[in-house]
Amino acid sequence: MNQVKSYVAEDAKCIYVDDLSFDNCSDNIVIVDCPVNMATLDKVLSIADSKKIIFILYKKELISKFGMPNRQQCAKIFKFFAKHNGFDLKQNYQQLCEFLNISKRSLFLILKVFDELNFISIDRGLIYENKQPAKREISEAPAYQQMSDEILLEKKLILSSKEELSHFIRNKYDQRKDAVK
Repeated sequence: MNQVKSYVAEDAKCIYVDDLSFDNCSDNIVIVDCPVNMATLDKVLSIADSKKIIFILYKKELISKFGMPNRQQCAKIFKFFAKHNGFDLKQNYQQLCEFLNISKRSLFLILKVFDELNFISIDRGLIYENKQPAKREISEAPAYQQMSDEILLEKKLILSSKEELSHFIRNKYDQRKDAVK
């Protein structure tokens, strides 16, 4: 937060998106991170009605660089756990990432998706295959949808040109204002 203070007017308040509320706002607000979903962006824009908001869109690590897990990766991981029922993830996740050639972040996302879809169960760090899970698409899992939304927002807010960003924010703001009428 201190890194941006020198770029911001003295009467402005620098805050993180999650800390934003009507109660803690000055007339000039500087958002120093990136909303993770559209609902959070809408919250920011609802406060923008009576405030001046400046975005310094920043993320320590872009999740879009990892991308969404594909069907092949998921199948490979599912087959691994079918063969290694009771796998100790706590003790062996680094070796597993190397073996599967996948990042830790991607592995844990896939495991969360599998858990949400009841493909596996996780008990004290041990992974167990559910023998007859219902056939479902990985895109049905809330974690998958959340990551997909977050990647879309990163592309719109951080990876877009200045003109594209301005157009996107203006359209979102106008849509929100129209919905309130």
